[in-house]
Amino acid sequence: MVGQRPIEKIKGGNNVSASIWKNQIQVNGKMVTKYTVTIQRSYFKDGKWHNSNSFDKATLPDGIYCMQKAYERMIELKNEDGDNNGVEEEVVM
Repeated sequence: MVGQRPIEKIKGGNNVSASIWKNQIQVNGKMVTKYTVTIQRSYFKDGKWHNSNSFDKATLPDGIYCMQKAYERMIELKNEDGDNNGVEEEVVM
């Protein structure tokens, strides 16, 4: 993701956001589109903006909201891509 920009950014309250990234990877010899998400919370301290990936009780609901919306959007993007060249992504739970 170095040098890339996210394809979408979902914002929640308390300066929380989730960024959706699009990557091309090779799976079983086929190029496949894979979407990933990063989440961060921005805060102002000592006259500068900083980013963090930790959440407290007050900001966690905004993080959950952003992750849920990012998940829904990633499903939409996958559906727009079609059958993903016949390659299924592995689901790990």
